[in-house]
Amino acid sequence: MRGRSDLGLRDEAVSPVYLYAVLAEAPAGALPSGLAGERMRLVACADILAAIGDVTSPPGLDAASLRAHDGAVRRLAAACSALLPARFGSVALDEGQLCEALRPRLAAFRDALRTVRGCEQMTLRFSRLETGAPSRSAPLPEPPAAGGGPGTRYLDARRASLDDPRALPEVRRVLDALAPLVRGERRERHDRPPLIASVYHLVARESLEGYRSAVESAARAAGVRVTSSGPWPPYAFAPDEVP
Repeated sequence: MRGRSDLGLRDEAVSPVYLYAVLAEAPAGALPSGLAGERMRLVACADILAAIGDVTSPPGLDAASLRAHDGAVRRLAAACSALLPARFGSVALDEGQLCEALRPRLAAFRDALRTVRGCEQMTLRFSRLETGAPSRSAPLPEPPAAGGGPGTRYLDARRASLDDPRALPEVRRVLDALAPLVRGERRERHDRPPLIASVYHLVARESLEGYRSAVESAARAAGVRVTSSGPWPPYAFAPDEVP
Protein backbone atom coordinates (compact mmCIF):
# COMPACT_ATOMS: atom_id res chain seq x y z
CA MET A 1 0.00 0.00 0.00
CA ARG A 2 1.36 3.40 -0.90
CA GLY A 3 2.21 6.03 1.70
CA ARG A 4 0.06 8.64 3.31
CA SER A 5 -1.12 11.61 1.25
CA ASP A 6 -2.41 15.04 2.20
CA LEU A 7 -4.61 16.83 -0.33
CA GLY A 8 -4.34 20.13 1.48
CA LEU A 9 -5.89 19.59 4.90
CA ARG A 10 -4.71 22.44 7.08
CA ASP A 11 -7.32 22.96 9.79
CA GLU A 12 -8.19 19.81 11.69
CA ALA A 13 -11.18 21.60 13.26
CA VAL A 14 -12.87 21.18 9.88
CA SER A 15 -14.28 17.70 9.21
CA PRO A 16 -12.38 16.46 6.17
CA VAL A 17 -13.48 14.19 3.36
CA TYR A 18 -11.43 11.03 2.97
CA LEU A 19 -10.69 9.69 -0.52
CA TYR A 20 -10.81 5.91 -1.00
CA ALA A 21 -10.69 5.54 -4.76
CA VAL A 22 -11.37 7.00 -8.17
CA LEU A 23 -14.03 5.17 -10.20
CA ALA A 24 -15.15 5.10 -13.81
CA GLU A 25 -18.82 4.64 -12.89
CA ALA A 26 -21.01 4.02 -9.87
CA PRO A 27 -20.96 0.44 -8.56
CA ALA A 28 -24.08 -1.67 -8.50
CA GLY A 29 -25.81 -1.72 -5.14
CA ALA A 30 -25.12 0.17 -1.95
CA LEU A 31 -21.70 1.60 -1.23
CA PRO A 32 -19.75 -0.07 1.59
CA SER A 33 -18.74 1.49 4.88
CA GLY A 34 -15.42 3.27 5.24
CA LEU A 35 -12.51 2.80 7.63
CA ALA A 36 -14.26 4.61 10.49
CA GLY A 37 -17.61 2.92 9.84
CA GLU A 38 -18.92 5.93 7.90
CA ARG A 39 -20.99 5.35 4.78
CA MET A 40 -19.08 6.04 1.58
CA ARG A 41 -20.57 8.36 -1.00
CA LEU A 42 -19.70 9.41 -4.54
CA VAL A 43 -18.68 12.85 -5.78
CA ALA A 44 -18.57 13.63 -9.50
CA CYS A 45 -15.36 15.37 -10.56
CA ALA A 46 -15.84 16.02 -14.28
CA ASP A 47 -16.33 12.57 -15.87
CA ILE A 48 -14.87 10.48 -13.04
CA LEU A 49 -16.24 9.64 -9.61
CA ALA A 50 -14.47 9.94 -6.28
CA ALA A 51 -15.50 7.52 -3.53
CA ILE A 52 -15.23 9.43 -0.26
CA GLY A 53 -16.21 9.27 3.38
CA ASP A 54 -16.95 12.06 5.85
CA VAL A 55 -14.57 11.62 8.78
CA THR A 56 -14.10 13.62 11.95
CA SER A 57 -10.31 13.69 11.60
CA PRO A 58 -7.57 12.14 9.46
CA PRO A 59 -6.78 8.53 10.47
CA GLY A 60 -3.68 7.75 12.48
CA LEU A 61 -0.79 6.07 10.72
CA ASP A 62 -1.01 2.69 12.43
CA ALA A 63 -1.56 -0.94 11.49
CA ALA A 64 -5.24 -0.97 12.44
CA SER A 65 -6.00 2.08 10.29
CA LEU A 66 -4.04 0.66 7.35
CA ARG A 67 -6.01 -2.60 7.56
CA ALA A 68 -9.29 -0.68 7.82
CA HIS A 69 -8.41 1.39 4.74
CA ASP A 70 -7.50 -1.71 2.74
CA GLY A 71 -10.68 -3.47 3.85
CA ALA A 72 -12.81 -0.52 2.74
CA VAL A 73 -11.07 -0.36 -0.65
CA ARG A 74 -11.50 -4.13 -1.10
CA ARG A 75 -15.23 -3.95 -0.36
CA LEU A 76 -15.60 -1.14 -2.86
CA ALA A 77 -13.47 -2.89 -5.51
CA ALA A 78 -15.61 -6.03 -5.27
CA ALA A 79 -18.57 -4.02 -6.58
CA CYS A 80 -16.66 -2.09 -9.29
CA SER A 81 -15.44 -2.96 -12.75
CA ALA A 82 -12.85 -0.15 -12.85
CA LEU A 83 -11.29 1.39 -9.72
CA LEU A 84 -8.03 3.14 -8.81
CA PRO A 85 -7.25 3.00 -5.07
CA ALA A 86 -6.09 6.20 -3.38
CA ARG A 87 -3.15 6.36 -1.02
CA PHE A 88 -3.84 5.81 2.64
CA GLY A 89 -4.62 9.10 4.39
CA SER A 90 -5.77 11.07 1.33
CA VAL A 91 -7.89 13.87 2.78
CA ALA A 92 -9.27 17.22 1.64
CA LEU A 93 -11.10 20.02 3.39
CA ASP A 94 -14.26 19.51 1.31
CA GLU A 95 -15.58 18.20 -2.00
CA GLY A 96 -14.58 21.34 -3.87
CA GLN A 97 -10.96 21.13 -2.77
CA LEU A 98 -10.88 17.42 -3.61
CA CYS A 99 -12.12 17.97 -7.16
CA GLU A 100 -9.67 20.83 -7.64
CA ALA A 101 -6.85 18.47 -6.68
CA LEU A 102 -8.08 15.75 -9.06
CA ARG A 103 -8.99 17.92 -12.06
CA PRO A 104 -5.46 18.39 -13.52
CA ARG A 105 -4.99 14.61 -13.49
CA LEU A 106 -8.14 13.53 -15.31
CA ALA A 107 -6.38 12.27 -18.45
CA ALA A 108 -4.14 9.95 -16.41
CA PHE A 109 -7.17 8.67 -14.49
CA ARG A 110 -9.12 7.91 -17.67
CA ASP A 111 -6.21 5.96 -19.17
CA ALA A 112 -5.58 3.99 -15.98
CA LEU A 113 -9.27 3.18 -15.49
CA ARG A 114 -9.42 1.74 -19.00
CA THR A 115 -6.35 -0.37 -18.21
CA VAL A 116 -7.65 -1.86 -14.95
CA ARG A 117 -11.25 -2.47 -16.07
CA GLY A 118 -12.36 -6.00 -15.27
CA CYS A 119 -8.98 -6.89 -13.75
CA GLU A 120 -7.48 -7.77 -10.38
CA GLN A 121 -3.91 -7.31 -9.19
CA MET A 122 -1.82 -10.40 -8.53
CA THR A 123 1.53 -10.02 -6.78
CA LEU A 124 4.49 -12.33 -7.35
CA ARG A 125 7.58 -12.53 -5.11
CA PHE A 126 10.59 -14.22 -6.68
CA SER A 127 13.21 -15.93 -4.51
CA ARG A 128 16.25 -17.98 -5.43
CA LEU A 129 16.08 -21.64 -4.52
CA GLU A 130 19.69 -21.43 -3.28
CA THR A 131 20.13 -18.44 -1.00
CA GLY A 132 23.88 -18.34 -1.60
CA ALA A 133 23.60 -18.26 -5.38
CA PRO A 134 25.42 -15.27 -6.89
CA SER A 135 23.57 -12.70 -8.93
CA ARG A 136 23.49 -13.57 -12.61
CA SER A 137 23.62 -9.94 -13.70
CA ALA A 138 26.62 -8.15 -12.21
CA PRO A 139 26.32 -4.41 -11.55
CA LEU A 140 28.10 -1.97 -13.80
CA PRO A 141 30.70 0.53 -12.57
CA GLU A 142 29.50 4.01 -11.75
CA PRO A 143 29.47 6.36 -14.77
CA PRO A 144 31.57 9.52 -14.92
CA ALA A 145 30.15 12.43 -12.94
CA ALA A 146 29.65 14.54 -16.06
CA GLY A 147 29.32 14.04 -19.78
CA GLY A 148 26.66 12.69 -22.07
CA GLY A 149 28.52 10.88 -24.82
CA PRO A 150 27.55 7.53 -26.37
CA GLY A 151 29.54 5.57 -23.77
CA THR A 152 27.76 7.24 -20.86
CA ARG A 153 24.38 6.76 -22.50
CA TYR A 154 25.17 3.10 -23.07
CA LEU A 155 26.16 2.60 -19.43
CA ASP A 156 23.01 4.40 -18.27
CA ALA A 157 20.85 2.16 -20.46
CA ARG A 158 22.64 -0.98 -19.27
CA ARG A 159 22.32 0.04 -15.64
CA ALA A 160 18.59 0.67 -16.10
CA SER A 161 18.18 -2.74 -17.72
CA LEU A 162 19.96 -4.44 -14.82
CA ASP A 163 17.56 -2.77 -12.39
CA ASP A 164 14.76 -4.53 -14.27
CA PRO A 165 14.00 -8.05 -12.97
CA ARG A 166 13.69 -9.22 -16.57
CA ALA A 167 17.49 -9.07 -16.66
CA LEU A 168 17.38 -12.22 -14.50
CA PRO A 169 16.88 -15.24 -16.80
CA GLU A 170 14.70 -17.20 -14.38
CA VAL A 171 12.38 -14.23 -13.84
CA ARG A 172 12.21 -13.54 -17.56
CA ARG A 173 11.21 -17.14 -18.31
CA VAL A 174 8.33 -16.99 -15.84
CA LEU A 175 7.10 -13.62 -17.11
CA ASP A 176 7.25 -14.75 -20.73
CA ALA A 177 5.18 -17.83 -19.88
CA LEU A 178 2.55 -15.71 -18.11
CA ALA A 179 2.38 -12.97 -20.75
CA PRO A 180 -0.73 -14.30 -22.56
CA LEU A 181 -2.72 -13.99 -19.31
CA VAL A 182 -1.44 -10.56 -18.28
CA ARG A 183 -2.95 -7.19 -19.20
CA GLY A 184 -0.50 -5.01 -17.29
CA GLU A 185 2.80 -5.44 -15.46
CA ARG A 186 4.93 -3.55 -12.94
CA ARG A 187 8.33 -4.85 -11.81
CA GLU A 188 10.75 -4.20 -8.94
CA ARG A 189 14.26 -5.60 -8.48
CA HIS A 190 15.35 -6.50 -4.93
CA ASP A 191 18.74 -7.06 -3.37
CA ARG A 192 17.56 -8.81 -0.21
CA PRO A 193 18.51 -12.48 -0.67
CA PRO A 194 16.79 -14.77 -1.18
CA LEU A 195 14.18 -12.24 -2.48
CA ILE A 196 15.19 -11.04 -5.93
CA ALA A 197 12.09 -9.43 -7.45
CA SER A 198 8.48 -8.41 -7.04
CA VAL A 199 6.13 -8.33 -10.00
CA TYR A 200 2.59 -6.97 -10.07
CA HIS A 201 0.21 -8.24 -12.72
CA LEU A 202 -3.19 -7.13 -13.91
CA VAL A 203 -5.21 -10.23 -14.67
CA ALA A 204 -8.77 -10.45 -15.96
CA ARG A 205 -11.08 -11.76 -13.26
CA GLU A 206 -12.17 -14.68 -15.40
CA SER A 207 -8.51 -15.71 -15.93
CA LEU A 208 -7.39 -15.85 -12.29
CA GLU A 209 -7.62 -19.61 -11.87
CA GLY A 210 -5.65 -20.26 -15.04
CA TYR A 211 -3.10 -17.62 -14.03
CA ARG A 212 -2.42 -19.29 -10.67
CA SER A 213 -1.88 -22.64 -12.35
CA ALA A 214 0.41 -21.06 -14.94
CA VAL A 215 2.52 -19.44 -12.19
CA GLU A 216 3.15 -22.80 -10.54
CA SER A 217 4.09 -24.49 -13.81
CA ALA A 218 6.32 -21.64 -15.00
CA ALA A 219 8.16 -21.40 -11.65
CA ARG A 220 8.94 -25.13 -11.68
CA ALA A 221 10.22 -24.94 -15.24
CA ALA A 222 12.39 -21.89 -14.50
CA GLY A 223 13.84 -23.27 -11.25
CA VAL A 224 12.81 -20.31 -9.11
CA ARG A 225 10.56 -19.98 -6.07
CA VAL A 226 7.54 -17.77 -6.77
CA THR A 227 5.03 -16.82 -4.09
CA SER A 228 1.73 -15.58 -5.47
CA SER A 229 -0.77 -13.46 -3.54
CA GLY A 230 -4.04 -11.80 -4.44
CA PRO A 231 -6.34 -10.89 -5.90
CA TRP A 232 -5.91 -7.32 -4.68
CA PRO A 233 -7.32 -3.98 -5.75
CA PRO A 234 -4.93 -2.56 -8.37
CA TYR A 235 -2.75 -0.54 -5.98
CA ALA A 236 0.34 -0.88 -8.18
CA PHE A 237 -1.48 0.40 -11.26
CA ALA A 238 -2.92 3.62 -9.92
CA PRO A 239 -0.95 6.43 -11.58
CA ASP A 240 1.29 8.60 -9.46
CA GLU A 241 -1.27 11.36 -9.88
CA VAL A 242 -3.73 9.54 -7.60
CA PRO A 243 -3.32 11.30 -4.23
